[in-house]
Amino acid sequence: MPRNTAGRLISRIEPLMAAASMPSVVLLRTIHLWLCGLLSAAVFMMVTSNSAGAVAVSAIYEDSLRFGNMRMASEKARVSATNPRAPQQKRGRERVAALMASAAALFVEKGFDATTMTEIAARAGAAIGTLYLFFPTKEALAQAILAENAETLSTQLDALQEQARGLAPAAIADALFEVLGRFVATHPVYSALLDLPGDDGWRRKMRARRRDQIAALFAQAEPPLPAGQAERLAVIVPQLMRIPLALVGEKRLRDGVLEELRLMLARHLEDSA
Repeated sequence: MPRNTAGRLISRIEPLMAAASMPSVVLLRTIHLWLCGLLSAAVFMMVTSNSAGAVAVSAIYEDSLRFGNMRMASEKARVSATNPRAPQQKRGRERVAALMASAAALFVEKGFDATTMTEIAARAGAAIGTLYLFFPTKEALAQAILAENAETLSTQLDALQEQARGLAPAAIADALFEVLGRFVATHPVYSALLDLPGDDGWRRKMRARRRDQIAALFAQAEPPLPAGQAERLAVIVPQLMRIPLALVGEKRLRDGVLEELRLMLARHLEDSA
């Protein structure tokens, strides 16, 4: 396709994107990225074959993708960062799972700031346009991973409720730290993303749910805890857990700290019984 033809098509599509509904924007965005690729190929044929020309073409293509994806993120502003575009078919769900797994691994290895969307797509074996189709920003992807991990922890704490019924307070503390320690060990990305700036409203709800779950655990203790102590423990335990969560990549030290915290809380509960 000649360069001027591709350029004219792109210029006609962009106004349509601004006025289209969300499903239409996704389709138009895909066409737009495809045309940008064709335009870059046309430019490549027009420049010299030396390395400077290749670098220039690469920069043009990267800029077109970056600009297009910034436009797409702006058009999707009304979509919550913690609720990215949900895939409707099994293949799409598998693709999203692969993208999230790749991102989680890179966030643990390199940190959030040092990881790029290009690296995430490459590790998942996906096109960069596919990644942006489901996650308009890196922040949206990180918060989706964090939300998934938080839900896993909540499910594990819910399962502990039945097990804790009638236990002594110290025994409940032991069981709770066993669950928390196992979660920290198997979900390192939760530690890597815990302090990521994001949706404060969503985080407040997550923390409130965690406090309610922990308070409910200790409220089942036999003998009963003094009035208000279960609620206080529900605030203290998550703060204690921030210590081992900060020890990303230091398994031996993290496990030792978890054990010290478990013993400290168990002894405190035994002494106050």
